[in-house]
Amino acid sequence: LFERGEKMKKFVLAVMVVLSSLVFGDYLEDKLEMKLLRSYPRLTDGVNKMSIKEYDVDVKKDRVEIEIKVPKELAREQFSKLNKDGLEKELEKIVADIRKELNDNIPVKVEIEVEKESSSSKKLYSNYL
Repeated sequence: LFERGEKMKKFVLAVMVVLSSLVFGDYLEDKLEMKLLRSYPRLTDGVNKMSIKEYDVDVKKDRVEIEIKVPKELAREQFSKLNKDGLEKELEKIVADIRKELNDNIPVKVEIEVEKESSSSKKLYSNYL
């Protein structure tokens, strides 16, 4: 009976550790998403602007993935007006902020997607920076 209780304690402790790591991971990602939305509410090339609906940040062991979701209305038109070199510079600033926040020079994949489109054509941009 005593041995069974010890196994149960170890199991409960393991579950608590896993849950706390999941909660911390979500907290970190939520914090990064809020920071990006405050710092970069729109994408710009220095002249043209594109509204952002939300950021979705996923921190993995070997990389970070950032999905930038843009509102469906006017998304393609606004994106086509952006100078791609200027946009890349803006995205590099976003990536630098993420790396600084994580204190890690980890690879970062950035995707710009049209919100709520179900096809593969919703991707406007995808690149590792």
